[in-house]
Amino acid sequence: MTYREPARTAARRSRSPAPASSSAVPTMGITIYECGRDEAVLFRELAPRCGVTPTITDAAVSEANIELAFGNQCISVGHKTHITNATLLALSRAGVRYIATRIIGYNHLDVEYAESVGIFVENVAYSPDSVADYTVR
Repeated sequence: MTYREPARTAARRSRSPAPASSSAVPTMGITIYECGRDEAVLFRELAPRCGVTPTITDAAVSEANIELAFGNQCISVGHKTHITNATLLALSRAGVRYIATRIIGYNHLDVEYAESVGIFVENVAYSPDSVADYTVR
């Protein structure tokens, strides 16, 4: 399932959005691949605060669904799918310049190849406390 929509503010928001005449944060698009339902809720809730319009899909990134990234310079990926060099090249040609992985490691893609085709890759920070906290919950 794929969702592409302007992010909506959460119902419990305490402040009203900035008026149209103010200098609002510019909107940037991001495609979130391999997005679970729990993550999708958070992306939709937080996106307006960050000036981001998410395109959300539960599908893994591949050459077959690169069109979901068109117009977005950034994508976010999970850890379940190996991202091939062919997919990285297709992402680069689609205009993607940044991949944010929602995991600690990089073993699911070739970072050097990504950089050679103009894509910067970054992962999440590692904290022993966060791993222990996640494991306990």
